[in-house]
Amino acid sequence: MTPAQRVYAVLRGEIPDQVPFTVYEYLMDGFPFEQSLREQGACVVHRVSSARITYPNVQEFSETVYVDGRKHIRTVRRTPYGDLTTLTEPAGLTSWTREHMFKTPDDYKKMAFLFSDMQVTSRYEELAEQVALDRAEQDVIFRDDIGLEPLQKIIDCMGTLEFCYEWMDNRDEILKLYSILRDKARLVYPIIAASPFRFSNYGGNVTPEIIGRDVFAEYYMPVYEEAAEVFRKYAALSKSEKKLGVHFDADNTTIMDLIGQTPLDYIEAYDISMSPDVATAMGQWPDKILWLNWPSGWQCHSREGIIQDTKDILDQAKDRSRFIIGITEDIPADIHERNLRAILQSIQQYGQNER
Repeated sequence: MTPAQRVYAVLRGEIPDQVPFTVYEYLMDGFPFEQSLREQGACVVHRVSSARITYPNVQEFSETVYVDGRKHIRTVRRTPYGDLTTLTEPAGLTSWTREHMFKTPDDYKKMAFLFSDMQVTSRYEELAEQVALDRAEQDVIFRDDIGLEPLQKIIDCMGTLEFCYEWMDNRDEILKLYSILRDKARLVYPIIAASPFRFSNYGGNVTPEIIGRDVFAEYYMPVYEEAAEVFRKYAALSKSEKKLGVHFDADNTTIMDLIGQTPLDYIEAYDISMSPDVATAMGQWPDKILWLNWPSGWQCHSREGIIQDTKDILDQAKDRSRFIIGITEDIPADIHERNLRAILQSIQQYGQNER
């Protein structure tokens, strides 16, 4: 089987010849080791969205600024009620947010205008090349994307600390924004559901220790159900099922049972260096695919340790029809290639399946 065929076998509920190993595109594309790892069995996950989001009545522009001699990017979104600005600092493969969009309660009116101005259209035609590559099922797959959950989008715009203060002091204002974003999300669901890609994420980076069980149950679970219902309707019409998942990469201990009650098909980026182990997760979610992020907290182990760690993970994954090992987070640059090769070697040695 090819690397992509292994992934799609699991998404269909089948057992592939070996456990799939996937890596986000930004950790593979253009690196000198990319081709050899793909030839050895790594599958590259390219993240796209079939939905185009525009803001026709909001002017947006970016500028480069320097803070203490370091390059930053300031993005300005100009609304009739004033500007919303963010400041980010590029940092290798990632970036740091130095200033979030929301700064004071005066920004609620600006953000309400921005979110209300959101227009949603499809991008099917311009993604035709990506669809063809995905259909080839070689060593690359494409993951569609709904965008962040409404409340998670607000947290992203505010930053965690500011959101916590505002949730206590100005919850009604946050819920007004939530209502706007939830209505907009309902425009996105059918576009993603009808797209040619075969699986899609819905948001993620949820931090249960911050939002708590009640908020997750009231403001996250219902939107997953809405999206899944739209997916089910389109699947019935097209006779081709699209899988829905969420990037749950934090400590999920407190909401494990609630995640189990959602209609999600797969849990992506699950990290056992923070959350319960593989056996516990697969036992608690018997109807879901567990798509790991190979534990970030273990990336600094020795090469031999990483091979053993991977074997230990594989030993716990008894049902190979719903298990994938992935890399969804950064790896230290000096051990980037070493770790990918060690994980893949261990999967090839210990992750073979009998079918």
